[in-house]
Amino acid sequence: MKIEAIRVVQFTDLTPGGPGGGPGGSGQSTAGTVHFAIQEPGVAYLVGFTAVRAGDKWVFSGSEAAASTRTRATDYDGGVESVAPSLAASDPGSGGVTDIEKALVTAYLAVELQKRVMEKAGMSFDINAAKQQAATMGMDPSQFDEALAQGKALSRAKSIMPESGMLVMLFTTMKTLGAGKVTDEQIIQFMSNIISQPEKPIRDILTAAGAYSGGIGGQGVTPRGGGNKPGGG
Repeated sequence: MKIEAIRVVQFTDLTPGGPGGGPGGSGQSTAGTVHFAIQEPGVAYLVGFTAVRAGDKWVFSGSEAAASTRTRATDYDGGVESVAPSLAASDPGSGGVTDIEKALVTAYLAVELQKRVMEKAGMSFDINAAKQQAATMGMDPSQFDEALAQGKALSRAKSIMPESGMLVMLFTTMKTLGAGKVTDEQIIQFMSNIISQPEKPIRDILTAAGAYSGGIGGQGVTPRGGGNKPGGG
């Protein structure tokens, strides 16, 4: 393999509220996806990454990219095709977990977690704003409710853990959104309940990424009704 050129062809800011956190935000982005066009002799293709701010560093993980090829990397300069998952019905009884199923569960987690954190912090959750944010990520707003319903059903029918990078991104952005009124442990408990996964593996992922340290400033205290038993809401 001989790489002749690499071009950044698209960056999508996934910071809740919009770039920089929107009006009243910190002015800093906390997460996003970036797509590169890779040029090899006679062919170009896309690779994608999710970037998440964890403290003073950025953590990168692989992200889905459209499976297309073009003659030159510059042919992608107008942007890239949507890689939003199809909402074709999934079979909850099938053995494996598909990329589409994982994407649906992740979408459900992102919306439901934001709702719970905002309500816990005494803020109002605007579902229409969530739909607009989903549209910037390539999802048809008309499919929003269906996607969340499928994600919720899948989170209960199968054991589906979102990608580590997405868990870190959601955790760090929810910490900012909670504005000190929602503890780290409460956020982890919310995540556990939403996707029906034990708290420990979620906590381990966040700790390994440097996003969670536990026990600092009262953040390590498990809230009432906590523990490692998943399920609920």
